[in-house]
Amino acid sequence: MRIVMKALFVALALHVSANAGEVSLEVEGGILLPGYIDVRIPGDTGDAFSMTDDLSAESTGYWRLRAGVRIRERHRLVFEAAPVTVESSGTIGRDIDFAGKTFLSGTPLGGKYQFNTYRLAYRYDLRTDADSRSAIGGTVLVRDAVIRLVGGGQVAEDPNVGVVPLLGFEYERRIRGPWWFAVDGNALAAPQGRAEDVFVGARWSPDEKRRVSLGYRIIEGGADNEEVYTFALFSHLAVAVAFRF
Repeated sequence: MRIVMKALFVALALHVSANAGEVSLEVEGGILLPGYIDVRIPGDTGDAFSMTDDLSAESTGYWRLRAGVRIRERHRLVFEAAPVTVESSGTIGRDIDFAGKTFLSGTPLGGKYQFNTYRLAYRYDLRTDADSRSAIGGTVLVRDAVIRLVGGGQVAEDPNVGVVPLLGFEYERRIRGPWWFAVDGNALAAPQGRAEDVFVGARWSPDEKRRVSLGYRIIEGGADNEEVYTFALFSHLAVAVAFRF
């Protein structure tokens, strides 16, 4: 996965140097609040359990990094790294068959849910004027996911690496002065599963080069097939700082 990240960064850097377009950098961080993490692995024969209800999962800090380049007047490429890791612990009052191992009732357990994503997005600016901005596009998401359960001298985990296409959108509307309402994200649903990552909030942008975003981000989704059943929901209290060059 580190090789994928480096390759994307190198490709983006080469494009910037070749085209000398506008470059943007944004760092986001805040508090991640686990909603539900429902798991059954294998998806057709494993035992279902919740890493937030059957076990206890605490809120945690998070971060993500976004780098973009304008390649033409209305066209942009954006690379984003968005790691997510939630740990849980506790006991479950029944036996759990998970990823080929059986954890007996009452065994102290530790769980880990990791869903790191790396994204390359294309955005087409539909409208950019003094009071409103909007864009649409597509995103290629590479996931590096692991679900792990530890207890009773056993370790069982299910790693998963894959590629998912998503639809992307952005909308901003000036509220007053340097303050804007903003919503942007990526989402797609299919019979095999779904994924949504959406930010809603306010942005303070005194000029075209700087902005600070405050708001709420939701990540939700999962998959349901013979190999894996897992759906998760995370809420984020988000703060982001961005610069354009």
